[in-house]
Amino acid sequence: MTAALLIVTLATAAEPPLEAAQLSRVERVTMQLIHELDYLQKDIAADVTEKKERELFRKSEGVILMADKFALALTPDTSRAALAKQFDALDEQLQQLLKAVGELGPTQRAVQRSAGRVRALQDELHYALFVGDRSAERTETVIRRQVAVLLGAAQELERSAAFALANRPSRGTLEADLKKFTGLVQRLQTSVSSGSDKQQLQRDFAAVNGAWEAIVRQLQDLPPAENVYLLRGAGKVDQCHEHLYRLLNVEGKRKGLILRT
Repeated sequence: MTAALLIVTLATAAEPPLEAAQLSRVERVTMQLIHELDYLQKDIAADVTEKKERELFRKSEGVILMADKFALALTPDTSRAALAKQFDALDEQLQQLLKAVGELGPTQRAVQRSAGRVRALQDELHYALFVGDRSAERTETVIRRQVAVLLGAAQELERSAAFALANRPSRGTLEADLKKFTGLVQRLQTSVSSGSDKQQLQRDFAAVNGAWEAIVRQLQDLPPAENVYLLRGAGKVDQCHEHLYRLLNVEGKRKGLILRT
């Protein structure tokens, strides 16, 4: 056996295909992403009229084709390495498209909302594909990205609470706890950015976790039918919190958000 063939054989053994459950999740998120990309393209076609900005339509077309190609590659026989290579190419093009959309400014509200949904699914697909990856570098990237997502969701939830709870006498405690939570997530992000070790990240996340548990207890007392907007945002935070709980190998059962009906 040649040295080159040996390297390929060892790489294949180290990077088995995705397990059925993970592959199914990646497939589901990919189809959701393609669906939202289609909506984004339609919004671009409807609302963007400047000649230069029409290039966004053609760019979105290319991204959709890449996403379709990635979806076709999602088979039980495709290696993780092959999927990672295709995803990285798709991810780069998505980043460029979303950056260009962001430069349109806030006046293009429909387009920006569609772009936000695409961005959320882009990050969710990144997590679904690489969670459990054996590469320390990949795991670090997933953690960094999920912390950024958690911070954005926390900030959005804080803004939502200020609007949704405006007339509630008890709003002060929840708003204060949300502000504290956002600050702790920012501290966690600083630790991630500075390259802190796993133990430090776990300590920082323990503070985030404790703050979120206090918020969850308050949210679960709210009537769901009267707080749909607020609880939808809380659900996004809770999902990302669950992701990081797993990525950082936190011991014990997670106390997540369970809404009463």
